[in-house]
Amino acid sequence: MQLLHATDYPATPWKNGGGITRQVLIAPTGATLDNFDYRISIASVASDGPFSHFAGIDRQLLLLEGAGLLLQRQDGSCSRLECDSAALAFA
Repeated sequence: MQLLHATDYPATPWKNGGGITRQVLIAPTGATLDNFDYRISIASVASDGPFSHFAGIDRQLLLLEGAGLLLQRQDGSCSRLECDSAALAFA
């Protein structure tokens, strides 16, 4: 068994410039952000801003570390995400 760390994966800036992502897995092999079936990544949030849109993709968000995130939806409702929170589903 090999222990992998987030820093073992290259950092890529988000489409909207508000953070970076480190892609752990993408399928099928060779897929891109435009045609993947599923993807696992670790993101670091640098600033407030909208999530990038991935048409047709259902997403799950978990907080691994930090003081928490306050997420505001387009309808104005908010959810607070903490390290011990359940996954937040969105599209």
